[in-house]
Amino acid sequence: MNVSEKAPSFQLPALDGQTFDSSTLAGQPYMLAFMRFGACPFCNLRVRELIRYAEQQEQPLPIVIVYDSPLENMQKFSIRNESPLPILADGDSAIHKLYGVRYSQWAVLLSTLANLPTVISSMLKGSEAEVAGPTNGMPAEFLIDADGVIRDAWYGKGLTDRMPLDRVDQFISEHGDGLAFSI
Repeated sequence: MNVSEKAPSFQLPALDGQTFDSSTLAGQPYMLAFMRFGACPFCNLRVRELIRYAEQQEQPLPIVIVYDSPLENMQKFSIRNESPLPILADGDSAIHKLYGVRYSQWAVLLSTLANLPTVISSMLKGSEAEVAGPTNGMPAEFLIDADGVIRDAWYGKGLTDRMPLDRVDQFISEHGDGLAFSI
């Protein structure tokens, strides 16, 4: 997906067992964040960061998180605390592919080596790593305006390469009128 393209709508199962329909966000800006499999330590760190970010905002930007895993795996291995953000399971990777999320085993290997302390720390803390879903997915994040148009697209080149939050702040200052989402 490219900037200025209309963001495709979708429906996916949510971690809470409900079905999430992206059309519920029509008329307001939001962030769409694509993650790897449910037990990915880098993804779960980012989700925690996004939750903290949203909690610090007076009128938070809706943030929708989509993992590249089946719902059953997500319920077992993803972030376990109650998230105020919708966390969705894309079990067949269809929405990841629709949004052009990139897959690269080479980038995963390089990122894992570059972030070895985080990987080891996660393993030592007893992180379970039952992988369900592609292991070679890269993160991708999109900022979508109230008209459903992509205003910023970030395709990560490594496992920890995420959209800087100052870009999200800038997007909110330009497109955040009428935010109605509450956490």
